[in-house]
Amino acid sequence: MRRTPLACRSVPLAHLPNPTPLHTLATTRHTQAAAAAGPSTDELLTARFNQDHSCLAVGTRRGYQIFACEPFTSCHASTDGAGIAVLEMLHSSSLVALVSAGERPGDSPRRLRLWNTRSNASICDLNFSTAVLAVRMNKARLLAVLEAKLHIFELSTMKLMHTLETTPNPRGLGELCADAETCHCVVPAAQQGQVLYFDSLQLHALNTVQAHKGPLGCLCLSSAGHLLATASEKGTVIRVHSFPQGALLHTFRRGSLPATICSLSFSPGVLLGGKREQVRRSPTRPLPRHLPRHLPRHLPRHLPCH
Repeated sequence: MRRTPLACRSVPLAHLPNPTPLHTLATTRHTQAAAAAGPSTDELLTARFNQDHSCLAVGTRRGYQIFACEPFTSCHASTDGAGIAVLEMLHSSSLVALVSAGERPGDSPRRLRLWNTRSNASICDLNFSTAVLAVRMNKARLLAVLEAKLHIFELSTMKLMHTLETTPNPRGLGELCADAETCHCVVPAAQQGQVLYFDSLQLHALNTVQAHKGPLGCLCLSSAGHLLATASEKGTVIRVHSFPQGALLHTFRRGSLPATICSLSFSPGVLLGGKREQVRRSPTRPLPRHLPRHLPRHLPRHLPCH
């Protein structure tokens, strides 16, 4: 008879029970009681670095928290009990995009909020027809990824610039490069395993690449948008293509057994054709006057860490 594999969860050694029948029974009863009480408020729902990997944003069932990486310290925390399923930072500024997990009355995963962490005030709310699965930002554009659509907004005015109809995308795959001068983005294309290269600044398609035979599982763009890394749902092969030409540059085999790849990332200054990829950096510019609901004219360079 074929045995069904069991799902295991790692537990810190200090929390392991004494291996006796009595303690095992007590631990089992405690686990059942905790499960009956509902999910933990500290359960991790999302975790994501900002564009230059200097900060880490974490969303849980009771709120979200932002950490600076060097030195590692808390910059901002909000624990009002609203679960945060999607959280995106704009570099190290006080502007963040939030999408609720929809577990409290009045909270909806179809609502995207832009929030100022310095003044602790809402900037604007956007409501969509279906749940927002991912948000990507740079200084020029904001991308809202839905299961069957990609909405592209001008960040300074939050004006809807373009909407792309996509193949069913339950993972919310979509990436935007950090370079606001190019604004390259990628989303799953119409055919299985294909990636659509799109210019979100000029609003036109650049190329379509057949990255994998099966459905896509993960996407990643380098900081300047010159390289694309992809993984399929099977998770055995990772491929790197040039952008926007679409030439296959590297193939990495992770292993023969299927695995879910949740995140891919290029190191800063990744080598491209023997030269380090350069991100064009422009000085902080004042934002236009006609911003929705009093968006600060100058975004602060860094979060106030403590």
